[in-house]
Amino acid sequence: MKAFFDHNLSPFMARAINVVVDPDGSSAICKRDKFSPKTADTEWISTLGREGGWTIFSGDMKILKNPVERNAYFAANLTGFFLRPAVCKLPVLQQTATILWHWHAIDQLVSLQERGAYWLPLNKTAKYRAIRF
Repeated sequence: MKAFFDHNLSPFMARAINVVVDPDGSSAICKRDKFSPKTADTEWISTLGREGGWTIFSGDMKILKNPVERNAYFAANLTGFFLRPAVCKLPVLQQTATILWHWHAIDQLVSLQERGAYWLPLNKTAKYRAIRF
């Protein structure tokens, strides 16, 4: 799995996760390591969609609430996991641990071609619910 971490998540989180998942053939990269910090959401979303194979991690619900960004996201045919507010409130280390705990199940979901937007729950046994608008 190729994971992309949006600007509202710590770049250190993406880099740490990359070290852990790299031996299994996965990768994690933060926005600032791939794009200029001023790159608009619609631009990076479209670019990742054209490249294909990316899974998005974000805490920015504006992507799915703003009609222009939401249309860009779904047109790009991406799979994204949006951290629940309870996860966003955790310290970075605990956010990282939560994502790593879910990593294998997320990888399986992505491999099944289940495109869309999902909540990343705090609970380790919770199901990944699609975000509906």
